[in-house]
Amino acid sequence: MSVKEPSGTLVRPLGGALLSFALLGIPHAEGQMPNRATETCEPGATTLCLNAERFRVTADWRKPDGTTGQGQAIPLTPDSGYFWFFNPANIEMVIKVLNACVDPFNAYWVFSAGLTNVEVTLQVLDTYTGLLKTYVNPLGTAYLPVQDTSAFATCDQSPPPNSASVDLDLAPSVPPCAGLTEVTGIYQDGKGTYLPGDSVVWADSGDGIDLRIKPLCTSNRRLDPLLPEAATALLTGPINPCQDSGVLNTIQLKIPDLQDAPTGVVGKPSLPPDYPKANSVYFYFLVDSNHDGRFGEGDDGYNLVWQSGIFLTRTEYDNRTVYALTTDLTSPNAELFRGVGTGGVSEGVFCVPLRLTATRWK
Repeated sequence: MSVKEPSGTLVRPLGGALLSFALLGIPHAEGQMPNRATETCEPGATTLCLNAERFRVTADWRKPDGTTGQGQAIPLTPDSGYFWFFNPANIEMVIKVLNACVDPFNAYWVFSAGLTNVEVTLQVLDTYTGLLKTYVNPLGTAYLPVQDTSAFATCDQSPPPNSASVDLDLAPSVPPCAGLTEVTGIYQDGKGTYLPGDSVVWADSGDGIDLRIKPLCTSNRRLDPLLPEAATALLTGPINPCQDSGVLNTIQLKIPDLQDAPTGVVGKPSLPPDYPKANSVYFYFLVDSNHDGRFGEGDDGYNLVWQSGIFLTRTEYDNRTVYALTTDLTSPNAELFRGVGTGGVSEGVFCVPLRLTATRWK
């Protein structure tokens, strides 16, 4: 037998029948679900963000003496992670959320296993729809596996309208730059996807609507791999790897005037004697040049500017616009400037192939 609360949220004791919040004594706001337009998942000490960061996963525990706490989240792959409760060396439970959005399944699956007998409340939230699933392992019971192959029948749901996500690809294995031997680029290791929680935004610059990526320090992603080692050696201090919570922009990758751009080259050329950086494709960042352990006022700013822009292939779908961008069809040559604004001192030209796919949901 199952009981469905008016909120649309089901609580499933691990390995047992479905029970309602009231039966378990778990407080809830009847009839309320998270606002789909504002829900995001930001990875943190107690939060896993799985399957392209669509699903937010948390785990709470309770011991026989009444002590409670939150599981500490450790990501493993884009779809899986684990939690420890009392000691970082002691894994208590693992979870994965799989995309099975193909016939005949058409759902996202939730699988979990554990090595504990304390009470565990596992919650999985679909940030696109606000649907929350809660699984409870009773106190004193060996953790029973979860194999929920009908957890989220939400395959047809899209992210919030006008939101953006970006996938950054591997650099090529063969240097594409004549006369330059070093190849860099964005890695794809399970953390190559940037979502609104990373501050992936559309920004009106006055000349058009830009795509700007500012990886937040809370999201455990970085843009600094864009910079070749030879360029890093020329910096006046350690590079800032991510954007903190301050109002000062300390790092961002900008694709100018992208939202309404047709297929073709995006970004004005940045070649001598003119350097229109504001309308070019560039990677801006600060370094700790005064060596005070912080990034902000008084530190040197740098711009890595792609000299020939980036080539866009734009594809329209019913529910999204896909922007496939690559310097393979322009040039991966990028010039490093020390100094902000339109001026600055050139530190040289480097081979930095850039490939990314941005998705704007309608």
